[in-house]
Amino acid sequence: MIQPLPRAARGPGPGSRWIDSPTVTLQGELDFSKREAVAAMLRPAERMKRVTLDLRAITYFDASTLGCFMHLRNAMGFEGDRRIRLLAHPYHARLLRLVGFDRFFEIVESAALGSTSLQALQSLGQGA
Repeated sequence: MIQPLPRAARGPGPGSRWIDSPTVTLQGELDFSKREAVAAMLRPAERMKRVTLDLRAITYFDASTLGCFMHLRNAMGFEGDRRIRLLAHPYHARLLRLVGFDRFFEIVESAALGSTSLQALQSLGQGA
């Protein structure tokens, strides 16, 4: 789903390069079996100047999801600046940095997702 990011999460304020950035929100468990659905969801963002990917509701992702993010980056035309912002839970943000994604994406740690915690999201993913 592509939607505007709430003002509180947009960035440091007026003049931020992300102020009018649309947001693609991804959620649940994203693995190899869902790569086509993830790619289809990201496809409209290929035509945008900048985009935020809200990953806070993702409970699991694998390398195929990271590949979809890299494909989006390449399709948008990486020219040395970061055109894609990844809004991620601190645990996932750390993982993204460990694999070197901070060279290509702006990674923003944010555990806030309304009043929902990551543990509650994980329990939803397990059918609890």
